[in-house]
Amino acid sequence: MLDEKRLNAAYGSNLHLPQMAGRCPTASVVGKGLLKGYRLRFKGLPRHAYLTIEPDAQSEIPVLVWALLPSDEEALDRYENYPKLYTKKQVLVTMDSGEIVEVMVYVMIDTLTDAIEINLPSARYLGVVREGYAQAGFDPKPLEDALAFSQKILHSRP
Repeated sequence: MLDEKRLNAAYGSNLHLPQMAGRCPTASVVGKGLLKGYRLRFKGLPRHAYLTIEPDAQSEIPVLVWALLPSDEEALDRYENYPKLYTKKQVLVTMDSGEIVEVMVYVMIDTLTDAIEINLPSARYLGVVREGYAQAGFDPKPLEDALAFSQKILHSRP
């Protein structure tokens, strides 16, 4: 049964434990880690932006690594609007133990991120992500940096 499981790194609303328990009841937390070389960005429609990751050599993002059964992954695919809004990418995560593991992450599709602008999330979505950060015991700085970047971009628009 372990052979069937796939590792997934959560960096946004999938950090929220009760939400994940409802969506993916057979998923289990493997541990915490860092996704190095990436930063968070909110992209989407005004007040309805969602998190994605972008390469940035100077940044790192805290992640919660989940073990997913195929049914869990199918549920996440529906939630993440895969393959229309998000695609899947294999990346390396450095676990808190120091072990480096290959995991799957959902990343907003490149062709969409060129068309979908940096924007702000809804208050509800942001609240869920903040709760997930708190539940995981993560430093919220990468999340707050992404929010501040969105606010800066919005203030600079005509």
